[in-house]
Amino acid sequence: MGRLRATHRRHRAGLGANWHGQLGDGSHTNRTTPVTVVGRSRTPLSTVRTIAGGGDFAYALLGDDTVAAWGRGDLGQLGNGSPADGRVARPVPDLTAVTATAAGGRPVTRCARTVPTPGAYGNRAIWAWGSNAHGQLGIGQPPAHGPAKVFRPRQVPGAANLQDVAAGGSSAYAIVQPLPAR
Repeated sequence: MGRLRATHRRHRAGLGANWHGQLGDGSHTNRTTPVTVVGRSRTPLSTVRTIAGGGDFAYALLGDDTVAAWGRGDLGQLGNGSPADGRVARPVPDLTAVTATAAGGRPVTRCARTVPTPGAYGNRAIWAWGSNAHGQLGIGQPPAHGPAKVFRPRQVPGAANLQDVAAGGSSAYAIVQPLPAR
């Protein structure tokens, strides 16, 4: 499992194991010194507000309120529609106005979250993706009748007036502000 940290120049850096590209440097090389997390254009991620690290994958909440993901993807952890691993940070499609992210890991839950002023959540929504082998995504489909792996974000029904966000196992959640009525 790799580690992520902010460097003195505010770039996001990772070090440690990199079997699935979880350091986000474009390689599968394990690292003992920090390497910069890069995006599709191989430039360092910028405007990163928070990072949530999972077992072998990670998410960055970006300044434009979108999410980028990299690392292991076989259970849908990256939310991009593919089971392939990602060695660089790529956008999680269809998520905008994100205010928090969380990443579950095996076997220990690892979370990162941003919490605005208490009571400021209003009518926000949770979107989930990843492993649903035990129904842990809360998408209203029991595993025997629904997907065991969810490769794209799905809205969790009945989630309103949220106070926090967290994840466990191989699943992920984000608090999203609803779009204004047209």
